[in-house]
Parts: sequence; structure tokens; C-alpha cells
Amino acid sequence: VVQLQVQLADALAEIENIKAIATVCESTKQEAIDDVRRKCQEEVASLQTIMKESISNYESRLSNIEKERAEWQQYREQKEVEVLQLRKRGSATHLLDGPGNNMRKAHEDSEKLQSIVMPMEWEITALKRKLARAESLISQYQAGRVRRKHCFPSTMQTKGVHQQVVLQHRKSQALSTPRLTGKRGKKSFHPKKALMHFNLFIFLNPFQDSPDVEFLESDPSISDPASKQFNDLLRTNATEAGETSDSAEDSLRSEPSDSSAADSGSCADEADLPLCFGADTFARNCDTASIASFSMANSSLVKRLTPDQEETASLISTGTLVPECIYIPPPGHLIVPDHEWNQLQQEVTCGMVLARKKRGFDRFLMRIQIYFIAGFFWTQVKQQQVSLHQTKERLERVNREKEELQEVLRSSTDACAKQVSLLLDQTYKSEQLLLNLQSTFCQSQYRAQEQLADLAASHKKLCSELGRLKEENEGLKGKYSLHVSLQQAEDFTLPNSIQELQNLVQQYRKDLVSMRTTSEHQEERLRIEIVTLQDQLQSEQCAKQNLQEMLQSQLDTHREEIARLSTLRTEADRIHGVKSELEEELTEKVRELAALQAAHPEQQRRLQEEQEEKNHLQSLLREERSKGQRLQGELQTSEEVRHNFVRLSQTLQVRLELIRQADSLEQVREILNGTRLTDLKDLKDA
Repeated sequence: VVQLQVQLADALAEIENIKAIATVCESTKQEAIDDVRRKCQEEVASLQTIMKESISNYESRLSNIEKERAEWQQYREQKEVEVLQLRKRGSATHLLDGPGNNMRKAHEDSEKLQSIVMPMEWEITALKRKLARAESLISQYQAGRVRRKHCFPSTMQTKGVHQQVVLQHRKSQALSTPRLTGKRGKKSFHPKKALMHFNLFIFLNPFQDSPDVEFLESDPSISDPASKQFNDLLRTNATEAGETSDSAEDSLRSEPSDSSAADSGSCADEADLPLCFGADTFARNCDTASIASFSMANSSLVKRLTPDQEETASLISTGTLVPECIYIPPPGHLIVPDHEWNQLQQEVTCGMVLARKKRGFDRFLMRIQIYFIAGFFWTQVKQQQVSLHQTKERLERVNREKEELQEVLRSSTDACAKQVSLLLDQTYKSEQLLLNLQSTFCQSQYRAQEQLADLAASHKKLCSELGRLKEENEGLKGKYSLHVSLQQAEDFTLPNSIQELQNLVQQYRKDLVSMRTTSEHQEERLRIEIVTLQDQLQSEQCAKQNLQEMLQSQLDTHREEIARLSTLRTEADRIHGVKSELEEELTEKVRELAALQAAHPEQQRRLQEEQEEKNHLQSLLREERSKGQRLQGELQTSEEVRHNFVRLSQTLQVRLELIRQADSLEQVREILNGTRLTDLKDLKDA
């Protein structure tokens, strides 16, 4: 019993120890929870600082992106302004009328030069007709056999002719022997009449606007009021004659009739060509301008005519009444002596040389002007090409920058998508881990509750066993006292004889043996029960210790899981915030990409327009080059035609002069037969 009491006291002490251990475990658990809470708060603070730093970084990046976007917008506006300026410059280049007008004028001049070829044929036919009429007149005057010389100047008269006239007048005054020939030789050479005749030719010359042409002024020694008035009239009417002749030429060129095509063509060509004109031109111009203006504007002078004026009027009337054929003066009238005729021919040759030089100089000036216009236009085209090349380079650079920005945006979008997918995977894994931890915690909690229930049941069983042992002990104590009381209360009588004593001793001995065996058996049973209880208590203690260790490990695991879960929760919150920010940034980037993609066709269209404008300018440049080459070829052709025509005119004038100086019809026929030309290359031989 004492041992049982000792064991019971030990069990109670162990129970107290277990309670103390449980209290200590609770306190350590609370401390661990406080520690975990503190760590969680520190991690939350660190995560907040990290989130603030990341937010500031993202804000700085967004501000940089906004700045880049503003710069890109400004750059794009600048490029649009430059493109508009280039378009305006291109339209201004298209609207430049100066070079176009000059080229158009050059083309018109070339067409005018080309129009010389047909009038040449008309002039040849007119010359043949005039030669036929001259042949008929020669046959009429053949009986007289009088040598005739005619003074038809072939070019514009200059001051040299005036000097020759003055010298002839002075020689005639010094010698006082005027030349007389034929039936009408009584008329002497009158310098004033010759001067008016030359002035009249100059007035009728179609090139009166040339700077080399000057009306001849008579010497003071041979001047009189009538000649001065006549020269003034010639000057005033020269411009009117030029205007009327030009209008007549235009009308004849624009509206030629079928009946008089050859005559009108010959007249118009005689007005245009400097080296081929005759008496019909003289008569026509006098009839259209000079005589009309003279008679209408100076009727007062006609009423009061001096003898010189009468001679002048007779000369003018003679010029106007000449038929449309080669002018042949009356037989026997010699206007200029032979040596003076030769001097006049030399002057005419000088005038022809001067006129040829002037025409060459005019052609040179025209060519220089064409070259200058072509150079100016080529410079403009070069500038346009340079500007187009610069614009193309800028557009290519803008496209490259746009592609780089798109590539950066694409890479950033891919990186953001990868980060989002990675964060989503981590979130999913953390959620799965959290679910696993929750299930594990629930299972461990259930197992701990079951073990606690088992421990409570075993504790109750132990308490019940202890109570039973106490009751048995008390029962044993009561039986002993009962036996003592029974022995005291029993009326014990000692035996009277030895036999009875022996029987009583044997009976007591049997009772003692039975009691000893019973007590031993009881002790053995109690010993076995105590050992069993000790084993159970030890096993319970081991189980309790194992349970405590398991609970401690589970508690530590749960603490770690709680800390990890809090970390994951904060990380998930941060990831969610970053995800939302990245989604917003992604949407913004998508909008910017959509805007860039929307502006990309516009940029492509502008680039296409610039390319088309460049191609158009290049085609215009090629057209202008071809036009310049064509005009150059036409100019060379026109120069060759003009040169050939001048040679033909000179040849025909030489033939005409030979015909005029011929003495017989056979010579005229020989000259005509020798004049037949099949090609302009034969002019040198002719």
C-alpha cells in the first residue's frame, strides 16, 4: 500500500510536471506567435518600401515615356511642316512660268524657223514667175540693145551709203559733168533724189527695227526744207508701216486663201526674209503704209509743192505704180555710175557681213539664253532632288525610329507578359501550397485532438484504477480492523486438552497458510497491476512526449507556414498591384501602338506621295531635257536652214543680177539653166 501511495504521489507529480510543461509550451507558443507577428510586420514594412520604390520607378519610367511621346509628337509635327513646305515648294516649282514661257518661246521660234522652208519654195516659184515675166520684157526691149543697170540694194543701207552719196554729189559739183545716156540722158544725177530713194528703201525694209538701220540724213550742203520734211515723214511712218506690215503678215499667214496662196506666201516671206525682196515688196509697202500716211497726214504739203517736191512726188508715184514684177526703170536712165555702183556693192557686201554677224550674235545670245534657262531649271531640279533626297532620308530615319520604338514596345510587352505569366504561376503555386498547408494543418489538428481525447480517456481510466485501488486498500484496512474486532468480540476459549490444541494449531496453521497464499497472491496481483500501470504511465508519458514534440514541430511548421503565407499574401498583393499597373501600362502601350499603326498608313501614304512627286519631277526633268535637246536640234536645223536660205537668196540675187545685166535672151536662158538646183548642197558649186 505504501508503495502504491508512493507510486500515486509520483503519478501526481508527473501530472503536475505535465501541466507545468503545457504551461511553458503555451508561453513559448505565444512568444513564437509574437515573434512571427513581429517578423511579418517587418516584412510588410519592407514590402511597402519596395512597393513605394517600384511605384516611383514606374512613375519615372512613365514620365520618361510621356516625354519621349511628346518629343515624338513634336518631331512628327516638325516633319509634317517640312513635308508641307516641300509640297508648297514643289507646287511653286510647278507654277514657275518664267522657264516654261522661255522654253515655249524658244519652241515657237523654232516653229517659226521651220516655217521658213515652205516660204522658200514659194519664193523660188515667185522668182521663177518673175524671171519669166522679165524674159518677156527683155524680149520686148531687145530691139533697143541698151545696157541696163539697176540699183536694187540687197541689204539694209548704212551710213556708208550716205557718205558715198555725199562724195558723189561733191564730185559731181567739182566736175560739173553729169553722166548722160540714151534718150533720157538729159537728167543729171540728183543726190537729194537718190538720198530720198535710199531712205524710202530703208523705210520699206522689213528689218526697220534693227539697231543698225538708220535713216540717211543729207549733208547740209544739199539739204532743203522739202527733203527734211520728207525724211521726217519717213521716220514717223516707219513704225506705222512696220505695224501694218506685221498685221498683214499675220493675217496672210493665219488665213491664206486657195486662189492666192503662192502670192500671199511670197509677199509674207519677202517681209520676213532680209535678203530677198523686190519691186513688188516696194510697191506693196508703199501702198499700205507710206503713201497713205503721207497723203492723209500731210495734205497741206501736197497743196504747196516746190519743184523738188514735185520730183519727189513723181518718184513716189512711180514707185507705187510699179506692177508686181521685177522693177526695171525706163531705158537709158542711169542712176549710179559704174565705179559708184561697185562701191555700193562693196558697201552692200559689208552690210551683208554685218547683218550675218548680227544674226550670228543674235543666235549666240539666244543660245546663251536657252543655256541659262536650262541651267536655271537644272539647278532648280537639282535642289528639288536634294530636298527630296533629304526628305526621303528623314522619312527613312523616322521609319527606323518608329520600328525601333515598336521593337522596344514589343520587347517590353513580351517581358511584361512573361513577368505576368511568371507571377501568375507563382500565385497559383502559392495558392496550391496554401491549400495543402491548410489541409495538412487541419489533419494535424484532427490527429492532435484525437490524441488529446485518447490521453483524456487514459487519464480517466488511470484515475478510475487509482480510485479502485484506494477502495481496495480501504477495504483491506476495514477487513483487518474487522478481523481484529471480530477477534476481540469473539468469545475465544482455549482448548482444554493438547489434542484440541493441536487441532486448533493445525487449523490456525491452515488458516495462516491459506491467508499467506492469499496475501501473496494478492501482492503478486497488485505488483503485476502496479507494473502494468507503470508501463502504461511510461507509455503514456512517451506518447505525451512524442505528442508534445510532434505538436512543437507542427507548431513550428505552422509558424513557418503562417510566415510564408503572410509573405506570399503580401507578395500576391504586390504582384496583383504590379499586375494591375502592368496591365494599365500594357493597355497604354497598346493604345500607343494602335495610334502608331493608325499613323503608319498616313506616313506610308505621305512617303508614297513624295515618291510619286519625285517620280513626277524626274519625268518632268527628263521631258525638259528631251525638250531642250529637241529645241537644240531644231535650233541647229533652223540655223542650217537659215544659212542655206541666205546662200540660196544670195545665189538667186546673183543670178538675178546676171539676168539684169544680160544682153540677150540666150544668156538669160543659160543663166536660168545653170540655176536649176536639186539640192542645197549644190549652192557652193552654183
